[in-house]
Amino acid sequence: MNIRESLNSDLESIRNLHLEAFGEEENEEVSKLALDLASDSDSSSILSLVAVEEGAVIGHVVFSPISISNNDNLSGFILAPLAVSPSEQKQGVGSKLIQFGFDTLAKNDVDAVFVLGDPNYYSRSGFHTDHDVNPPYSLPYPEAWQAKELKVGALQGVSGTVECVSVLMPPELW
Repeated sequence: MNIRESLNSDLESIRNLHLEAFGEEENEEVSKLALDLASDSDSSSILSLVAVEEGAVIGHVVFSPISISNNDNLSGFILAPLAVSPSEQKQGVGSKLIQFGFDTLAKNDVDAVFVLGDPNYYSRSGFHTDHDVNPPYSLPYPEAWQAKELKVGALQGVSGTVECVSVLMPPELW
């Protein structure tokens, strides 16, 4: 398996992957979100990664920049969305994509990454709820709002509300 930044030539594979990986209720919305982020020409700082095996895209993750109200000095990103081909799930592909993203962001001096997702899954990558940064909207499951410090102590004393790239800001995504 090879992990690399996604290319425009990957967009159709990324769309199909997200359609496959998510249930019928949300697959169209998530695949559109993934494509919008992966092809966002307004933000060169978006990190869109694919896992490729034997020429096929088997995993995809996007990390996009965020800002936190009252905190101009913190460099943060949000992980959304993440998809792995159903036939490749439970084999570490998602974890490897996340770690590759962490390593890339850390090299670029990013302080922390946030995610809205299953705590049982994301805690394996070091995400936790012990922080004072709020999501853009109130959540039905607040325990799903998690953070991972890429620099030790980066979130200590940090509070405020996250603002994401415009594609991630519609309330229905939260």
